[in-house]
Amino acid sequence: MSRFEITIILSLILAIVTVVFAYRKKGKKQDSLFGNCDSFVDKVAAVVFSVFYVLPSLGITFILLVWWKLDYLLIWVLMIVGWIIIPLALITIFTSRKLSCFRHFATQGITVFNIVFFLLFLAIEYPQRRCNPDIMQSYYESHKTELDSLCNYARSIVNDGYDYHVEFEDGVNIRSLQKEMGIDDKELKELKNRLDALGCFSVYVPSENNGPIEIGFRRVSMSAYYFVIFPDSMGEENYRNYMNDVGYIPYNHRVVFEYGSPAFGDTTFPGRVEYLKKLYDKDDEKD
Repeated sequence: MSRFEITIILSLILAIVTVVFAYRKKGKKQDSLFGNCDSFVDKVAAVVFSVFYVLPSLGITFILLVWWKLDYLLIWVLMIVGWIIIPLALITIFTSRKLSCFRHFATQGITVFNIVFFLLFLAIEYPQRRCNPDIMQSYYESHKTELDSLCNYARSIVNDGYDYHVEFEDGVNIRSLQKEMGIDDKELKELKNRLDALGCFSVYVPSENNGPIEIGFRRVSMSAYYFVIFPDSMGEENYRNYMNDVGYIPYNHRVVFEYGSPAFGDTTFPGRVEYLKKLYDKDDEKD
C-alpha cells in the first residue's frame, strides 16, 4: 500500500468517526438540509460555514488529492491550509457548536479530513520529498548492500552490448525493447519490486560492463537526486572530473551523488560546498 493510499484511508476513517460521534451527540434532530438557525450566533456561523469555509475547504481537498505528486505546488497549498484554512476551520467549528444539521456534520468531516491529511502528509510524505547530501550519505550507508544487489541484478538481466533506462514512477514501458534486450516480464517485475523496496524510482544501466549504474533516489519539486555507483573504483581521473562538476558530489571512489536540476536555474548540487568541506574535515581527522 502506497503512502498516498495510507494517508487517504486514515484521513477518511478519522473524518467518518468524527461525523458519527458528532451526530450521536447532537441535540434535537433537524431535518432541514441547512438547519434551523434561530440565534444570531448560529446565523453568523451558517454564513461562515457556507461561504467562507465549505467551498474553499472542498477546493483544498480536491487540490490535495490531485496535486499529491506535484510537491512543489502542493507544499504551497499545504502552507495555505496550515496558516489559513486550519485556523478558520477551528474557529467555525467553535462558533457553530450549537448547530445540529447535515451541513454541520458534513463540514466537520471535511475539516477533519483536511487537517488529518495535512498532518499525515507532513509526517509520512514530506520527509520523502526532501533531499541533501547528508540524507543521501545516511541512506547509502544503511542500504549499501541492497543498492549493490540492485546494481548487480539490473546489470545481469540485459544482454551484453545494450544499455537501458527504466523509470517506473512515470509509468515508462519498455516492453517493446524487452525481446531484443533479453528482459522478460518476470525480470522486469523483480526489478520494479527491488526499486520499490528501496523507495527509488529509476535505474540506468550502461552497456559497458565497468560503467556506473545510476539509481534514481528522490524527486524534489522539479529536481531529482541520483546515486551513481561504480562496480569497482572509478579511478583518480573520474574522481577529479566529478569533483570539478558542480552537479556531482563524489562520496568515495565508488559512489557519486548526482543532482538533476530543472531545465532552468542553478545546476549546482544544493549544499555541495558545505558538505565537501565537512567530508574533507572528517578525512583530515582520520589522517
